[in-house]
Amino acid sequence: MKPCLLPHWHKNYTLILLLLMLLVAFAAVNIGTVLLSGSRQLDLTSAQRYTLHEQTLSWLKQNPRTILIRLYLSPEIGRSYPGLEQYSRYLVKFLEQYQNHSGGKISLETIETVPYEAAEKDAQRFGIRGFLDKSGSSSLYFGAVFSDELGNSGTIPYFDPRRSAYLEHDVSRILSKLDNGPAPEIGIISPLLPVISSADKLDSVSEWPFITTLKNDYQVTLLRPDTAQIPLQIRTLLVFNPQNLAPMSIYALDQYLLRGGSLILLLDPFSEAFLNLNGHIAPSFSNLYDFLKSKGLSYSDTRVIGDVVLAAPALLQNSGGSAIRNYPLWLDLDSSVMNQKSGLTAGLQKLTFKSAGGLELEPAAAGNILISTTGQAGTVPADTAMYNTKAEIKDAFSGDNRTYVLAALLEGNFRSLYSAHPLAGTDYVQKMFPFLSASVKPGKLLVVADSDFLFSPEWNAAPAAAGQGPYDFIPFNNNYDFIERAIDELSGNTGLLGITPQSGFDRKPSISAGLRRSAEQNYLEEYTLYNSAAAQADFELSKLLQQLENNQLLSTAATDRRIEELTRRRDENRSRLKEVEFKINRRVQNAQNRIIWLNLAAWPAGLIGIIWLINQWREYRNRRRAKEYTHE
Repeated sequence: MKPCLLPHWHKNYTLILLLLMLLVAFAAVNIGTVLLSGSRQLDLTSAQRYTLHEQTLSWLKQNPRTILIRLYLSPEIGRSYPGLEQYSRYLVKFLEQYQNHSGGKISLETIETVPYEAAEKDAQRFGIRGFLDKSGSSSLYFGAVFSDELGNSGTIPYFDPRRSAYLEHDVSRILSKLDNGPAPEIGIISPLLPVISSADKLDSVSEWPFITTLKNDYQVTLLRPDTAQIPLQIRTLLVFNPQNLAPMSIYALDQYLLRGGSLILLLDPFSEAFLNLNGHIAPSFSNLYDFLKSKGLSYSDTRVIGDVVLAAPALLQNSGGSAIRNYPLWLDLDSSVMNQKSGLTAGLQKLTFKSAGGLELEPAAAGNILISTTGQAGTVPADTAMYNTKAEIKDAFSGDNRTYVLAALLEGNFRSLYSAHPLAGTDYVQKMFPFLSASVKPGKLLVVADSDFLFSPEWNAAPAAAGQGPYDFIPFNNNYDFIERAIDELSGNTGLLGITPQSGFDRKPSISAGLRRSAEQNYLEEYTLYNSAAAQADFELSKLLQQLENNQLLSTAATDRRIEELTRRRDENRSRLKEVEFKINRRVQNAQNRIIWLNLAAWPAGLIGIIWLINQWREYRNRRRAKEYTHE
């Protein structure tokens, strides 16, 4: 009989294995908790947070200049704002990627900025925004200055974590324009809505956020709606929702395009932005049909496009109450209906159009289509969209199984709408550019059948506040990206980097974010109803108070009662919103606790069970081998 050769160390080996597995379980619990809170994201693929876009990497390789990035950061920021401390660590690592891929051309310097020292004075001089700590006693700083060896500089006054999806966009864009020369000039014509303040008017108009952002990269000039010719220095002309343009203005657009100009027309059969701001329907339609026809496309401002596949959620009210339903005239456009071969739309993931019109192109121009509907679209009369409720429109809408064009880009040589100068035979002709019957230089014409997509609430989540800059806006879709790309491309300013969010707006959420989204769905109708009612009351109250302040309305007992009623309605709905938010938070917290306890109990128990089974199998194998030796 042979001696038993069973190892005597297998029990210790099992114990070590058990300890290792428990250590793995402990690590899994901690990693799961971190992922649950969304405080870390692993950068495992090229689409993650720490990996720079190919355009940025290419620019860094070709950049010949020495650039210094100075990050002004208050060391005490974490005490008042723990989230900013966490984001600052991520930001430093992200900026280090620029340094690492620059071939020694870019240096990063983190400057501790404390009150009453030289660093604070430098930060203020460069435009870094100071904000108070929680106690309100001292200023904190979290911004950066980008400067090159030639003395060019740019500033991001404050890094907002809510804008983290645009971090590479902001940094790459500001670096690429340091030595880009004078900002190109673009023109704006907006006869219907005051998107930009006018020197001709005494009243102060708050410019729309998309104009504020454009001014960060361009010199923006407002042109009169009755302008007779477009100045030569205008690189791109944006005509925003034109209504009844003067005949000479249409002639000016025609001749500008034939001189090789770049023209962007944002048309709209029903401007919901105008309705929201003014409380009534826009007075008239555009009169550009003949102009567009001469350029190879047709547009009808008497029909509004709808699509049951692309329909976005809206609050529908009828006699039976209110409910959230997909409304066919509000379109959530994804990449499947955008031209992925065009630099204007490739890579865009989400656009939101409301009550848009439709374009028709000649068959040969099908390749010029940028955005379209699905094959399950249809139309309703513009008057129906304007004067009927959303619930009535949804119930009556039926697609005609057609695809409609929402945006198109035409490039090349064009023919004039006119056979001669409209002012031929008058003295004014001598003061104007010579009449052109055909293009002397290829032009570019971008037509979009919606203008509401640039209304701030349609793309910007940041609440309106005085003194906002381009880095204060929080985009939640690609609406602004689309117009920024268009102006960059049509202005020939392609050296200016415009990096869209790498992970997009549908980035896979953390577990916690997913739980919250699930919980919010249970209270979506209730939340939207209260939020809409509070916002409407607040809007009416603000408008009423502004009228009183401007002496447009007398202070009477009826006015006071109206103010009290609106204030009460606003406060009641805000209180109800807080109750809904409390329910959502409680539901999310309970779900998180279940997951944490599952990690603490079920996972380790499962690992221990696996270890026990392995040990039982080893014991069984050893006993069988022992019997074999015994029989021998």
